Order: sequence, then C-alpha cells, then structure tokens
Amino acid sequence: MRPEADRLLGLHGVELSPDREDSPQHRKTCEALAKAHITFYRLQDRHDEGDFSACDDAIRSLETALLSPKKTTTPEEPSAESGIMLVEAFEEMYREKSLDGSWKPKVAAMERQKFALFQAVIDPDGILPVQAVRAKHLTRYKAVLHLMPAGKGKKKEYRDLAIPDLLHIVEAGNIPAELRMETNTIRTYCQSAAAFINWAARHEYHDRPGITQLLQVKADRQAHEFRDPYSDGEISKLFAPEFFLTGGGRGKADSGGKPSRFWVPLLGLFTGARIEELAQLHTDDIVLVNHQEDARRVFTPGQPVMDAAAVREAEEAGETLCLFINTGKPYQRLKNVSSRRYVPLSPVPEHDLGFLNYAASVFQNAEQARVDKRTVPGDGRLFPELTRIKEADNFAHSLSKWFSPYRAKAGVVPQEGGGKKDFHSFRHTVARWCDQNEVPEKIAARYLGHSHDTMTYGRYSPEATAHRLYQHIAAGFGEYLRSLLDIEGLKAGRWSGGKP
Repeated sequence: MRPEADRLLGLHGVELSPDREDSPQHRKTCEALAKAHITFYRLQDRHDEGDFSACDDAIRSLETALLSPKKTTTPEEPSAESGIMLVEAFEEMYREKSLDGSWKPKVAAMERQKFALFQAVIDPDGILPVQAVRAKHLTRYKAVLHLMPAGKGKKKEYRDLAIPDLLHIVEAGNIPAELRMETNTIRTYCQSAAAFINWAARHEYHDRPGITQLLQVKADRQAHEFRDPYSDGEISKLFAPEFFLTGGGRGKADSGGKPSRFWVPLLGLFTGARIEELAQLHTDDIVLVNHQEDARRVFTPGQPVMDAAAVREAEEAGETLCLFINTGKPYQRLKNVSSRRYVPLSPVPEHDLGFLNYAASVFQNAEQARVDKRTVPGDGRLFPELTRIKEADNFAHSLSKWFSPYRAKAGVVPQEGGGKKDFHSFRHTVARWCDQNEVPEKIAARYLGHSHDTMTYGRYSPEATAHRLYQHIAAGFGEYLRSLLDIEGLKAGRWSGGKP
C-alpha cells in the first residue's frame, strides 16, 4: 500500500519526510487503504455470487448522505487583498528553489518561461492573489496548452510574437493541429503549474491544492516510446569515416576542426553519458579507480603525464580507467545526485582511437600556459572550443545544434509514429543493450546515472564499483560497438590519437 498511499498524499499536497516508513500515521494510512481494498474485493465476490444486498446497503448509505439536508456555506471568492499575489509567490518560490539547489540556472530559466505563460493565461493584469486561483483557472490553462504551438521560439511565424498576441491567435484556434504542442510537453507545463500550487499550499498561500488534479494529462505513449535507441545500421551510418570525419560530407577535416564533434558523439555512444556531462569534462575528470573505489587522476599538475602504456599497466594491476561525472569545477552541473558517478571507458576509445593521447595534449597545453603565466581557452577543459555566453547556458548548446542536422544528413531520422532520434538516443542504445544482455538493473542504473531507490539495493547496498561496471557493461558493449564501426577508418581522424 505504500506507493498508493504516497501517491494519494502527494495529490493532496502532503509533503512526506524521508523516514515516513517509521511513522505511525503513515502505517495507519496504509492499513486503512488495505482495509478499503479488502472491503471492495469482498463486495465484488458477493456481487459475482449473486448477492447484491451489501452493494444495495452501500448505495442506500450514499443516497442518504447525498440527499440529507445539510447546512452548507458557500465560500466567498477571495478578494484582491486576500494574500500574496501570484507573481510575488512565484518569485519567492524561484529564490527558494535556486538557493537550495533544486533548480539549476537552466531549469530555473525554463520554469520562469513556463510561469510567464501560466500567468499570462490566468492573470494577464497581474492582480490575482494565489489564494484566488480556482479550478476554472487551471481548466482554462490546460485547454490553452492543447492549442499552443510547439517550440514557439523555433517557429518563424510565432518567434517574435508577444505572449498576449500569441494567446489571441491560440484561443481563436488558429494554430494548425500539426504544429501544436505534443502531449508530453503539455504534461511538463501542467506539472510545473501543479508544483507551484502545491508549493503555495505548503507555504499556506493556497488552501485547495486538490484542484491540481485537473492538470493531469494522460500520456499518449509509454515512457520508452518518446525516444528510440539507434539500430546497428544507424550507428554504422552516423560514424562512417567518410561522412563523420568531414562533419557531414562538407569536405572540412574533422567537422570544421572541432575535437568536440569527433569525441563527444563517440564518448556518448560508448558511455551513454548525457551530452552536457561530456561537454563540461575537464582533464581532472579522467581517473583510475581501484576495487575500493579510491580514485587518482591520470593527469596531475607538476607530475609526469601518464601515457597509454602507463595506464594499461595500471589497468593490469586492477584499476579501471573512468570518466568522473561530477561537480568538481564551479561551472559543472549535474541533473541530479544520482548523476555523480564513475563511467568506465571501453578499450575502443581508450586504446584503439587514442582518447588518452588527445586528453594528454589538452592537459599539456593548459600546463604549459600555467607555467608561462598565460591563459588558454578552456583552462584544461577537454573541449575548450565549447563555451557559454551566460552562466545559465550549457557548454553543449552549439554541439547539440550541430548534431541534429548532422544526424539527418547521415540518413538517420525518426520513423513515422516512432520516437525521437537525437543525442540522448545513445543512452537508450546502452539501456537496450543492457536489457538484451540481462545486465542487473542496479548495474545499468549506476552506469547511466539513474537512481535505484529500492530499500535493499537503494539504501543498504553500496554503489556498484567501477570494476563491476566495466565487467558487466563497458567491456561487452564496447566489443558489440567494435563490430559496427570502421575503427581503422576512424583512426585517420585528425583528433584521434590512435593513428596507425
């Protein structure tokens, strides 16, 4: 009963503490739900046997409760003076979530954008108190979302429209159905609005959080259907040397001379790491991890550079070469706490393609600049050409914009009725391989940076070690990919340190 009890409590804005399983109140709630289920199934059994008396009694009790005259009072509509205003409450929530780390800069910017639309729909004049938000407001907001264009900022005809002007077109029903938001996008907007109302209820700014149930949107596809993994043939197309090494057949060596366009897709393929996790990597994040999960850097300032032979010797002694996905630098961000992890490297990028040689050249360049007391782009980041204009930006922004048309030029496009095909599909490719090869879920979750919050394996069991991740996934998955790639052809790339 615990999952159902937690879901029902959450719908009513009850915030649960981490130690809820030890709470007498929570146990009583679960017991009450269990009794209700038992009563229901008993009634159902009697009904199936032709005994309708218990059902009739339940119906008569309900009729009595509904028809009996009761003294009721109609709640007054809150006035404009009845509490904190909508926009003021959001700013308070914005500050709170940003300060406690719940919202990273990019997430905070996206939530502000969603709230701007929410307010424009239900409070265009900026005079609505939070307490005055009612079911009719949420119903209208949800209806507007179903008529909104997808990717307003990407579509030329809507890009420069102010929200009020856009809403005028939207509410007139003038957005063609094929250009409207997808169901999953609508769900995210509704979830943000519901989260705001529930936050306001917890802060005693709103007294009817149950109305957020009106914002529920049924998914039109299963979760795994929104994005597809790459097939064997698509992987071969994406990394065909004659196409990949010229950035899409443009005749420019190595995609315009940018190492990120060579290494980030390859690392994404072999590790399943998120694009921003790879784009923000530093040479400090290449580590050797022993069986006790003690890590040491491969490149350390003031010490000789470990070459590929030295790393191979360390591996033979039992250490595992990994990318350390973490927040060790001020600019590094993670999606959640589960994202912090060691990701073992397959021998293919490490040895065959010479990733360590490339990383060593970046490290040595940064070290020489430090000795010469000068600055170099990136200051030791693995892909110094990837930059941010603002703190809220991602390092991977330009790379992501490049990869989408590159993928399409390679002939890798979503199938009609299928899910998306993008950089994130590399993660799905790894997950599919793990599933097909019966990799334990805890191991696969750790490799991909997902939480595994079962009581036994989530709370009491230690993390899967880098050595086990290598044995279960990196080694076998790397060999599977080796059979799909022209390794010798890729060695000819300008940024490959594994040239013959």
